[in-house]
Amino acid sequence: MSNRFTQDNDDKLYRAFDWQYWLSDGESILTAEITCDSGDINITHVAVDGSKVTYQVSGGVAGETYTISCKITTSGGETIQRSIFLFVDRK
Repeated sequence: MSNRFTQDNDDKLYRAFDWQYWLSDGESILTAEITCDSGDINITHVAVDGSKVTYQVSGGVAGETYTISCKITTSGGETIQRSIFLFVDRK
């Protein structure tokens, strides 16, 4: 899974964290939480779709980089968190 993404501050895009390589056979995602290190980024429409956690992201200040984190709890009792970096492109 790539950990760096770029988008314009006017974009409203769907993105996903894919956990397929972290889940054991038969294990599923029970809960998922998406957070950002800044209130400048809007995260909505968080959903679990098989091994993926999808979300919609928008906003941000041009020229800034934000950390977006996804924390899941699995049916196997594991809690896993990973982060990506989102760079908001200058206009």
